[in-house]
Order: sequence, then structure tokens, then C-alpha cells
Amino acid sequence: MSRLWDDTLRIPATIERTLRATDGIDAVASIMTQRTTRRIVISGNGAAWYAGFSIWLAALESRPLKADLVCVPAGLLARGRFAWRPGDVLFAISSSGEFRDLAEAVSDAGSPPVVAVTASPGSTVARAAVAKAVVGLEGETAFTHSTAYVGNVALGLAIVARATGDDSLAAAVADLPDSSAAAIRVAEEWPIADALGSWRPRTVLGVGDGPAWAAGLEMALLAREVARIPGEGAELREGATSSMFGLSPDDLALLAEVGAPDSETAQLETETVRMLEERGTRVLRLPGGRLGDRRLAAILAFPASVRAAIHLAESAGLDPDAPTTTPTYYLTARRPSEASASSKL
Repeated sequence: MSRLWDDTLRIPATIERTLRATDGIDAVASIMTQRTTRRIVISGNGAAWYAGFSIWLAALESRPLKADLVCVPAGLLARGRFAWRPGDVLFAISSSGEFRDLAEAVSDAGSPPVVAVTASPGSTVARAAVAKAVVGLEGETAFTHSTAYVGNVALGLAIVARATGDDSLAAAVADLPDSSAAAIRVAEEWPIADALGSWRPRTVLGVGDGPAWAAGLEMALLAREVARIPGEGAELREGATSSMFGLSPDDLALLAEVGAPDSETAQLETETVRMLEERGTRVLRLPGGRLGDRRLAAILAFPASVRAAIHLAESAGLDPDAPTTTPTYYLTARRPSEASASSKL
């Protein structure tokens, strides 16, 4: 068993352990809802940014926050290139708390108040935060650490539910230990090897409606990082229009299903599949996303995404736990004194 899949199996326990620490959830939600907060800027890098993106997309379908909510990649914040406004709060997501661009942003004299979601309470980002919520990781994780990614999403959704008073989102998040375990079981039973065999696609497109857009982004990242296949993540309608122009029978599209589909979502998914298949592209539906509230799509579609990425890697004789670009990643993502760190995001 790969370390990545072993890591994925620990997702329900990680979520349960993380959600028990309600002090951090309350503290971050309190800063987000105080009278002086006008805009909340969520930021991170790679999977941490996709976690933030998932939180933002879920918030769009939840009770509204009093403050504006936006999500930008951490590179936009580094070296003073982002125009902060009075009333801003930086919502920083970093498992390691040492990602270079975020560490620079929170250390800048012009930075607004920071709240953090992290697995490292003693890190640079966490120390700079006026409030932090901690993902309860246990033991060593794989380089592509699925528990940290899913923990970031779950914790962020719990914070949004608390800040907005959205009881339906709070109930869905509370059920995540069970619904994520069901998603893992479905992923384990998914006959991905029968569907793809030893075929290696030229590219992978991950698509999803609404909150499942973030699931498509993460699927594309897994394709790149684990299977070493170029990947793109797109919103469902973008997948059916702009993304499909570059596709052919050499390509694979993965559709992240989302919640119990209403008639409009089902119609759009069917149309997207038809458009992609007319290009000759092989289309597979990622199981799991229908097992809970649609705002949980980034978590519930994730185990199947990992299964797909591991299969694509192993069928090509690649080690899913050892991306060849790891040294380059650390040189780019860390400040020089931190470049040898082992925690990724």
C-alpha cells in the first residue's frame, strides 16, 4: 500500500480529531465577524489554496458573511504586491506554516490582522496570527499529504458555519467523519483499474459544478504531482466550453459529482459529458461526491481522486510517494533557511 493511500485512510480520524478543538474555530470565527472586519482574504499555495478556494465556493452557497470574502493564491500577497484595505483580515492556510510567500506576507509591516488554519501551531504563520485553528494531524504524512488537505477544508468549513450561523453547513461538517469514511469505501470499490487498464492519458481534466470546481482543481494537482501527467482543473461549464478545445481521444476527463443533483446540475453534467465525449475524450465520474451536502464536494470526491492518481502513477511504473520534483519544490517554496523542511504546505 502506498503511503499516500495509507494517509488517505486516516482522513475520518483526522477530521474528527480536528473538529473537537472548537476553541480555534470560535477564535477565528470571532475575528471574521467583528464589526471592524470588512474583507477576508483567504490565501495559500497549491493544495492549501485549493482548500481556501473550496471554503470560498462553499461560502457562496451558505448564509452570507457580513464581510466580503475573496480567495487569492499566496504569490499575489508576497513582496507588497497586494493592495490591502482598511478592515482587511488575512485568512492564511498553510499546513507547515512556513510556505515562503505566506511567511513573507504575514511578516510584512503592512500586513493586516492574520487568522490561520495550520497543522503547525509554532510556525511563522501561526505565531503571526491573532487567532488560529489547528488541523489535528497524527504521525508522519506522505509528501502529498491528503489528511492535511482535507483537514484544512473541513476546518475552514467549520469556521464558515460558525461565522455565518449556517446550521445546515454545521450539521454537514459534523457528519464528515462518517461521510468521508463512506467516500473512502466507495473509492476502494471503484473499479478504476478495469476502467483504464494500463492506458496513460496525455492530459487529465478535472471538472465539477459549484463547490466541486475545487475538487477538479485538486484532481488536476494530483495528476501532475503523483502521476506526472499535465492536468487542468475547471468549473463545469468551462470544461464543456473552453477546456474541451484542447482535448482529444488521448485525454482523460474526471467529473467530480456534487451533492444530490437538482435537475439543472444533472442537465449541465450530462451536457458536459456529451461535449467531452464528442471530442473522443474518455470521461469518468469520480464517486463519492453524492454522499453528502454539495458544499463538501472537495472532501467527498477526494479519495477517488487519490485512487485515480495512484493508479495512473503505478500503471506507468512510477512511485506515487516520491515525486521527482520534490527538491525543486522545496527550493521554491521555502525561504533558504527552511528549504530542507519536510512538511509540504
